Amino acid sequence: MKRIFLSRTVAAFATGMMLTSGIPSYAYDDYTDDRRVQAYDRYDEEENTYDRDYRDDDRYERRQPARTPTPAPSSGTSLGISKSAAGALTGAVLGAGTGAIVGSHKGRAGRGALIGGGVGAVGGYLMGKQIENRDSELDGEEQRLLQQRQEIARNRELINDLKRRKLDARETKRGVVVNLPDVLFEYNKASLTRDARDKVGYIAEILEERARNRRVSVEGHADAVGGQDYNLRLSQNRAESVAQELADSGVRDDRLKIKGFGEKYPVAPNTRPNGADNPSGRAKNRRVEVVIEN
Repeated sequence: MKRIFLSRTVAAFATGMMLTSGIPSYAYDDYTDDRRVQAYDRYDEEENTYDRDYRDDDRYERRQPARTPTPAPSSGTSLGISKSAAGALTGAVLGAGTGAIVGSHKGRAGRGALIGGGVGAVGGYLMGKQIENRDSELDGEEQRLLQQRQEIARNRELINDLKRRKLDARETKRGVVVNLPDVLFEYNKASLTRDARDKVGYIAEILEERARNRRVSVEGHADAVGGQDYNLRLSQNRAESVAQELADSGVRDDRLKIKGFGEKYPVAPNTRPNGADNPSGRAKNRRVEVVIEN
């Protein structure tokens, strides 16, 4: 008696699982493990290779998005119900049928159908839920890759516009960085030259046209000549001058962050290996960077 009951239960469960394992799921065929690694192809075109930033390397150099992959399917079925529900329903039907067939040999078709339906429903639900979870993970990964490609495209357009205005712009992990060198300021002062005001005006114009919803960090830097307190104060004052010019040119104040770093983050050595002064390196370190954040 117990062996008959157990055999009906096992048969119902196995049948339910076999059927529900065939529930359509494109995830296993359309997505390979190495797609995450091969999200971007290498560029063949001769593009600018930028100097690395003091805090973060460029996220990509000479790369472009790969072709758009096949969109991941949703976790539902063509009938508009979830795959876990479809699995439970299918398992119940097949389990009940199998249980009825097995039970009919002992005159207990009804009891066999009831047991088989219950076991099949549980097995089908579990299998369908597993497929739903995997599809959900793939949907999230696909969305992340799509957002990253869109971000790359937006930043490239932004950089192209800035370069057309003769501005020094590059991409980093933080966003698009526009460099305003020391020559755009009065010597040892925070006041902008006429050329600097024109360039900051161009930045503000492009910000309003292409990046109205992005935050902007204005960051001042100095070389290592002079006292640290003096350099910190000068870098802060220069960053404030640029931020004020951006605001005067139409950029909202609530989008702007201002910070002076002094000599903390050099992009070039202030001295040569033999200890001699390095004027060209110090000139690169005296700068204000406008970071258009991602």
